[in-house]
Amino acid sequence: MNSSQLIDAIGAVNDAAVLDAKAFHYRGDAAARPRFRKMTVGVAAVLAVLLCIVAVAFAVDQEFRAAVLSFFHISAEDHVERVPVEDQPLTGDDAAGKNITVTRVRVPNNGHAANGLFAICSDEIEYKQGSHYDLYKQEGGELVKLELQSTRRDFSYNGTAYGVYLEWAEDKEGRCALGYVELPDSVTGQYAVLQFVPGTGEKLLLLLDGKYPVIIDLYEDGVQELIPAAVMDELPFLKAVHITRDGKYLLLNAGRYYCAAIGTEPLTCLDELCGAELTGCSYIGEGIFFCHSLTGGAVDEADLAAYVRGETPASPIDFGMITTWNVDVQRQAAGVVGSTAATAFTNPDALWHGTERTEPFSPGLVYVPHDEGAYMLEVDGERHIYVVDLRSGERNMIEGALWPDVDWPYAELVGSPEGDKLALIQRDATNGSLCHLSVIDFKKMRLFAIERDTKEVGNEHYADWFDNDTIMVDNNVTDETGHNTGDSWYYLYRIY
Repeated sequence: MNSSQLIDAIGAVNDAAVLDAKAFHYRGDAAARPRFRKMTVGVAAVLAVLLCIVAVAFAVDQEFRAAVLSFFHISAEDHVERVPVEDQPLTGDDAAGKNITVTRVRVPNNGHAANGLFAICSDEIEYKQGSHYDLYKQEGGELVKLELQSTRRDFSYNGTAYGVYLEWAEDKEGRCALGYVELPDSVTGQYAVLQFVPGTGEKLLLLLDGKYPVIIDLYEDGVQELIPAAVMDELPFLKAVHITRDGKYLLLNAGRYYCAAIGTEPLTCLDELCGAELTGCSYIGEGIFFCHSLTGGAVDEADLAAYVRGETPASPIDFGMITTWNVDVQRQAAGVVGSTAATAFTNPDALWHGTERTEPFSPGLVYVPHDEGAYMLEVDGERHIYVVDLRSGERNMIEGALWPDVDWPYAELVGSPEGDKLALIQRDATNGSLCHLSVIDFKKMRLFAIERDTKEVGNEHYADWFDNDTIMVDNNVTDETGHNTGDSWYYLYRIY
C-alpha cells in the first residue's frame, strides 16, 4: 500500500478541525474531487447589481416579489419559505431559534472546500499532488484570503530521519487547513498527514510509514510519541487513525479496532472486549466507545432475480442484524446494548448491484455513528423516526416528522463532524441531480427539509458537510468528458 492508497482508505476524519488529507495530499482530476460538490446559479456581482435595481419593486410589489423568489428554486417542506438573498432565515419558526440560512460562494475551477475554509490552487498548473493552495474564509458570500504560515520540521523517530514542510492557515474561529505539504524523498512506505489535534491549531497528527502515529508541533521542535513503536510493530498497517474530540484517546483500525489513552502504553482491542468482529466504532465521551457488528445479510441471487423480474411480490433481501455494545475502556468492560434489523443504509453491501429496480423501504436501523457521535437513528414500519441517545439509552420519536420516500441507491447518509447532526442526501433517479436535502438535528429532535429544483441550475450532484452546522452543495460546469470547464458555485445551508 502506498501513501495515496492509505489516505484513500483513511478518508475524511469527522472533526471540525480535520485535515482533508486526500484533497491536499492526493489531488485527483477536477471532475473526480472527493465529495466536495459544486453548484452554478449566477455571478455574485451581477446578482448584487440586480438586487439594487429591483429593491424598491421587490419591497412593494407582491407579485413581482413572488416571481423573483421562484427563480432561485430554494424551498423546503412545510416550514421553509423562498428567499433570494444570502444570510436570510428560511424557516418560519425563528422565535424558537431554529432556522436555515443560505449563502452562495463563487469559487474558481481550481478551488475546493476544506474544513470550513476554501482552498484555491496558486500554481499555474494544478497537479494531483504537490500543488500549492491559498486558503480563504467566506464572509457574506465573498472569499477573504487568509495569511499563510509555513514551517519545516526535521526529526528522527524509531531510527529513521523524517522531514516535512507545511503551509497552513487558520481563521478566527480556529478552523485550520493545509495549503501545501512537502514529504521527504527519502521516506518509503506509507506516510500521511491526518488531522490537527482537536482543540489546537498548532499540533498535527502524522502517521509514519503506515504504522506509527505521532504528533508534531508547528511552532516547536520535537515529536510526541502516542503509542510506543514496539507496540505498533505488533499490528498490521493501519487503515484509519482518529484522535477523539476531547483529545484523550486514539482510535485505530488495523483490521480490528483498538483504542488507547494518549500517553499510555496499553492498547485495548475493542473486538476482544465485545467478543465479535466489529464493523465500526464511535467515541461517546468519558472513555466510553460505542461499537457495532453486522451479521447476516445474505442474498439468494436467484430469488432476487425473480423479484426484479416482478415474479415475486416481496423482496428476498435480508439486510442482516446489527449488534451494538457500549465499551468502558477504563473499566475494561463491554455491555451489549441490543440487536436491531439493518437496512440498505446500514448494510448497502446486501443489495444486489446490476438491477435497475430500487429496493423498497424497510424499517430498522438506518444510521450508526462513525468515529464520533452518541446517537443512532431507527425508522419503524410507519416511517416514524426515532433517535436513540447512546449515553442515556433513551429512544424518542421526532414529532411531526416521517422518513422521506427514499429510492436506494440514489441516497446517502452523512454524519456531521461532531456527530450531532445527520444529512440525508437524495438524488433524482433519472439524471442523478441532487434534489432533496434533509438534516436531522439529534439534540433538537427536529428534521429540517430543503427541497431543491435542479432542472435549470446545472451539474448539482453532490453535498457534504462544510462545517458542523453547514451543509455544502456545489455545482460545476463540465464538458462531455466530465472535466470542469468553468467556475463553481457553492451553496452553504447553515442549520441553526
